Amino acid sequence: MVFENGIMNRYFFTVSGIKVRVALKDVKHLYIKVDRNGDSVHVTAPSHYSSGQIESFVAERIPWIEQQLHRIKEGRAFRSRNAIVHGAVHNVMGVPFKLRINEVPGGTRPSLEKRGKELHLEVPLCSDQRLLRKLMAKLHRIEMKRQVPSMICRWEEIMGVRVSDFRVRKMKTLWGSCNPEAGRIWLNLELSLRPIELLECVLVHEMVHLLEPSHNRRFKSLMKQFIPDYQRRDRELETVPLGYFS
Repeated sequence: MVFENGIMNRYFFTVSGIKVRVALKDVKHLYIKVDRNGDSVHVTAPSHYSSGQIESFVAERIPWIEQQLHRIKEGRAFRSRNAIVHGAVHNVMGVPFKLRINEVPGGTRPSLEKRGKELHLEVPLCSDQRLLRKLMAKLHRIEMKRQVPSMICRWEEIMGVRVSDFRVRKMKTLWGSCNPEAGRIWLNLELSLRPIELLECVLVHEMVHLLEPSHNRRFKSLMKQFIPDYQRRDRELETVPLGYFS
């Protein structure tokens, strides 16, 4: 255990070759997250937790941590393989579109739109990948928000539940999440790159949490009832790297 800058409530240790940064705070529960750069793990723990308790907690979750680190690494490779360049093919809601990039003098507002089976991107000269990916994210967000409302309405009627709100956001490790008490659902923006049936599976998964908050036997039974092949779809998602829009 090594204290950071002499601060007693902040220290780090290494386990299985992974650097773990710990912050002791006035919180009720212990939280763990993987750094988006994939080089360390951050733990926030109640002030009264001992170093032994924290190290034991982390050690039990090494398989999960390694899985997240692997996905971050794959995400980087995925972005590298799918650079946004003229003539490249990019998926929108699982449908391939050929990208046409038109570079124009500075002062022109960047724009991106679908035209038939092509994506037309107009940007200032020498625009970097960060800007191009930001524009792609905006388009994909719009497309998801067009698709999801009707999907929610259909499944609300089938399932007998009510979604108060849904939001699309970038997520590092999850495809979706749900707040059962508020009836609110979050969906990962990167689902916009996948076939529509995978988006539907994640949406239904989160909506089932309005009936059953945990992942117990009842939850699995409900998923099987609503989407009989949900396990196949889940396996397909598990093989897909995250990080395209990061």
